[in-house]
Amino acid sequence: MLALLSFKDSFPPNKITDVLKFSKTEFFEFILKNLTYHTATTLNTPVKCTPEEAEIKYQRLVICSLKSLVFYLDKVKDVDESDLVIFLENPKFWSYSKSKDPHVKSAWFLNIQSILEHYPHLLEPYKSKIFSLVFNLITDSNLKLLGNIWGCILLLQQKNSDW
Repeated sequence: MLALLSFKDSFPPNKITDVLKFSKTEFFEFILKNLTYHTATTLNTPVKCTPEEAEIKYQRLVICSLKSLVFYLDKVKDVDESDLVIFLENPKFWSYSKSKDPHVKSAWFLNIQSILEHYPHLLEPYKSKIFSLVFNLITDSNLKLLGNIWGCILLLQQKNSDW
């Protein structure tokens, strides 16, 4: 949240899209590396923190990376679809939907919701997987997670003619 506020303070609202487009390559490389390569172990220097602290830091990094991707999709309307396909084709990206941390899971569903909103055709090959994930969690007790799951359900219904 602090990073987002700092970013918004650094650039006027009418320039945010331009800044994101300008740094597109670095942005997607950074997010991709955070979500598909790094683990709590690769980010941790054992001298500096315990394994539990490393896991918490890693989960925060994943959450921030997922939310950053949503921010990018909301601000930039002409995203190169190949940049998103790289995430969708990576099994580790899909593993966040089953995270034990409800915040990670919630951020992941927020991503799916954003992709459904802006680029629903990219999720067509994964439709049955998304339906299964969404409806298996519809009875979850975490209200934040449920909000994103219901957002996905509404967009699935709206964007799919065969609903």
